[in-house]
Amino acid sequence: MVQQTLVCAVVAVLAASCAAGPVLPVYPAYHAPVVAYKPAPHPEPAYPPPKYTFAYDVKDEHTGDIHAQEESRDADVVKGSYTLVQPDGLRRIVEYTADDHSGFNAVVKYEPFGPPLPPPPKPVPVVKYAAPVVPVVKYAAPAPHYPYHPAPHYP
Repeated sequence: MVQQTLVCAVVAVLAASCAAGPVLPVYPAYHAPVVAYKPAPHPEPAYPPPKYTFAYDVKDEHTGDIHAQEESRDADVVKGSYTLVQPDGLRRIVEYTADDHSGFNAVVKYEPFGPPLPPPPKPVPVVKYAAPVVPVVKYAAPAPHYPYHPAPHYP
């Protein structure tokens, strides 16, 4: 029994070695060198504090679009105002300031603009009346008419 086990083990080892496949040659491979990249130092540019002033004005009589704005900035302090004419005829004026200490603050004022609006029209009373009575004429369908033809008589 030991001989049979030994023979089976040898046969299994030989079968496994043949099933592994052919041994392929190993060729040397070239590996690129590792590049260490270090960015060139460059100082951040020093920008002066922002400073600007701008203004514009729009007056379109055709569409009724009338508004304006002006603003100025010196470093972190912004001051400005804008105006617009609302559909109800009032001009809205907003004056604002913004800085790091007190944040954004706006003051809104309203004042009349142009001629006063006419008062709205008075409502017109609605007159209710009955529609004229139109007589309804009914027509009866004609009664069916079946002509009489005597049956033929052969002597």
